[in-house]
Amino acid sequence: MPHISKKKLNQDILDGISAQLTRVFKLSFNKESTELFVGEFFTDTEKLMLAKRLSAILLLGKGMPQDLICEKLKMSPSTISKISLNLKWGKYDSILNIADKDQNKVLNALVDILIENLPRPFGRSRGGWGSIYRSH
Repeated sequence: MPHISKKKLNQDILDGISAQLTRVFKLSFNKESTELFVGEFFTDTEKLMLAKRLSAILLLGKGMPQDLICEKLKMSPSTISKISLNLKWGKYDSILNIADKDQNKVLNALVDILIENLPRPFGRSRGGWGSIYRSH
């Protein structure tokens, strides 16, 4: 997990640097720039942590069971429960809206990756878990 200093920043400084981070993200939003930005800015650990968190948010948003998400993403039940609670409070609504605008391509890719080796939920029926979560 990334280390954060125990020394607190002045709120004005924190607000200012947070605004600049958001501005840099906005400026990097084309495919080539975003890939370069993410590759240069984030460590492998940070990318993994953020990717797992995003995956959990999207999968919980579509109703995938928490225990299955814990197992497949190797995340603790307490982390998944916390994300689920925040989801119920509407904390991740903008993330879910962005994923919906992408016509669930991101979610479908995640489901395909995670369920590849899962047993079929209804014996040998076609579609399996993927058809269940894509239909929501």
